[in-house]
Amino acid sequence: MSQRPTADPDELQRRRVAAERIAVDAAAILLRHRGHLSSITFKGAVDLVTAADREAEALIVAALADAFPGDRIVGEEGGGAGPADAAFVWYVDPLDGTTNFVHGLPHFSVSLGAAFMGEPALGVIHAPALAPIDAPTAPGITWSAATSLGATRAGRPIRVSPETDLRRALVATGFPYDRPQTAAALASRVARALEHTLCIRRLGSASLDLALVADGTFGCFWEPRLKPWDLAAGVAIVREAGGRVTDHQGGQTMLTTGDVLASNGLLHEDFRARVLTP
Repeated sequence: MSQRPTADPDELQRRRVAAERIAVDAAAILLRHRGHLSSITFKGAVDLVTAADREAEALIVAALADAFPGDRIVGEEGGGAGPADAAFVWYVDPLDGTTNFVHGLPHFSVSLGAAFMGEPALGVIHAPALAPIDAPTAPGITWSAATSLGATRAGRPIRVSPETDLRRALVATGFPYDRPQTAAALASRVARALEHTLCIRRLGSASLDLALVADGTFGCFWEPRLKPWDLAAGVAIVREAGGRVTDHQGGQTMLTTGDVLASNGLLHEDFRARVLTP
């Protein structure tokens, strides 16, 4: 197996600190719009976009471009900057969980992930409407990680779950935007997961699902056909928290295929065999 390319730790830490600040600033825009949305449109049959998404992305792209002009930036809503051949590529989701956001559910986040030479290397996921159990008045929760620099939730180190028995593992999934056309295939995997795991959750934000694998809440998370901005941050955080992330065949094509399985590592192959293998 070839070794993953690694970035300079000082460069990663500099980007991590900046991304944490920028994510919080973008989240302030989301909270300002929350409950006062005047513009909601559809990019597809079930894919919403709001003025909050666009305004938050504009802030993020501008801030990253100003701080790291040599980096490439790719935003979900079409924003971008930087050279096409940059070593660092940022994948920006200004509002992951837009449907939740529009309908008043608190499970949404800002997700900023950076890949170095094609490999997820840094992630920051900030959920402004959630709060830590031990600090219920805190202004949101931030999950953060960079390769070889540790993973944290609300500033504290995190590790994936130590669970080894799939029957005792709480797992999560998500449904892609083509779900009206692929419902039967999606449901068959859900049925197998119901047979072999403790239970399933579907929160509606892939970034948060990945963050919750990293901090030990979920034993596994799977979803097909995601986009790089849904995945890049969470992949980096799960890996740095000691977990494993692959595509559904056990390979490393997540950023291109969008098919992801994230786990604590101990459950990975058992879950893949029992749930993802037809």
